[in-house]
Amino acid sequence: NEAINVSSATVRNVMSALEESGFLVQPHTSAGRVPTAQGMRSYVDLLSRHGAAGAPGLEFGEFGDEPPPIDPRAQARWAGSVLSDLSDLASLVLGPDPSAARIRDVRLVSLGPRKVLAIFVENDGSTVEQVTAFEQPIDPADLVPMQNYLAELGRGRTLAQLRERVRGELTETRGSYHRFMTQALAVAHGVGQDHRSDLHVEGAFKFVDLGAELDRVGEILRALEEKERVIAILDEVCEARQPVVIIGPETGWDLADELAFVLCGFYRGSDRAGLVGVLGPMRMNYARVIPLVDQVARVLSTDLDSNA
Repeated sequence: NEAINVSSATVRNVMSALEESGFLVQPHTSAGRVPTAQGMRSYVDLLSRHGAAGAPGLEFGEFGDEPPPIDPRAQARWAGSVLSDLSDLASLVLGPDPSAARIRDVRLVSLGPRKVLAIFVENDGSTVEQVTAFEQPIDPADLVPMQNYLAELGRGRTLAQLRERVRGELTETRGSYHRFMTQALAVAHGVGQDHRSDLHVEGAFKFVDLGAELDRVGEILRALEEKERVIAILDEVCEARQPVVIIGPETGWDLADELAFVLCGFYRGSDRAGLVGVLGPMRMNYARVIPLVDQVARVLSTDLDSNA
C-alpha cells in the first residue's frame, strides 16, 4: 500500500472528527483509538457497496482427502468445520427447520396395540419421527389405510402446512370419517412441533485465544452450548441469500457487544436448506470473512442440488 501523503496534524484532526462522530473510541488515555460498532457498521456497508475483496475459488475436494458426506445435515456440519478452519473463527451451521421441509412420503410402524411411530420422509431424505399413543387399541388392518391417507394428505406440503390442514380437518364432524382417518389425523396433529433447527458450532475453543480482548469468554462458551439465544439471532436472517453482518449491539444479546456474526443461507432449489456463518470479534477481517462465508454457502447449495 502507498503511504498517505498528509501531515500528522491532518491525521490527528481526522481521527478526532471520527471520534466525535462516534466512529472511533479511545478506551484508555494511553490507548490508541479503535473502531466502535457504528464505525464497523459503516465499514461493512462500504464493503458491501463496493464489493469485498474476493476469496479464492473453493471446491470441497481441496479441503482434504475425504469427500463430503451425502446426507444434507451431515454435509452442513462438515462445511462448518471447513469454514472454521479457513476463517480461524467459530463457525455456525443452522440446519433446516423441520417444519419448513416438504414431505415426500410417510411410513407408519406399530409399536404395540396402542402406539404408532410415524416417519415423515422429507424431500432431502431426512426424516421427522412422531410417536402417538391412543386410548383404544389400533386395528392392525387400519395401519396401511392410515399410512396411505397421511401420505396423500402430506405429500408436497411442509410439516407446518400439514398441521394446518389437519387442524382444518379436525374441525369437521368426526362421525363423517372412517375410524382410520380420525386416527391418522391424531398422528399428524402434533408432528414436528417439538423439533428444533439443529445448530452446530465448530471451533468455539478459538474464543479462548481472544481472552485478552473478550472479558466474558466463559459466558459466551456456555451460551454457545445452550444455543437458544444464538438460534433466535440466526432465525432473524434465516432467508438471507447474500451474506448478512450483525455487529455488536445489533444482536440484542448483551454477551455479543464485542462480537459479530457473518451469515448466509444455503439453498436446495428455492427452499432454504440451512444457514452457515461465523461468530468472531467485532473487529474481524470482514474483507476476507464475508466472501469466504458467501462462497461456502454457494458451494453447499450447489453440492446439495447435485446430490438431489
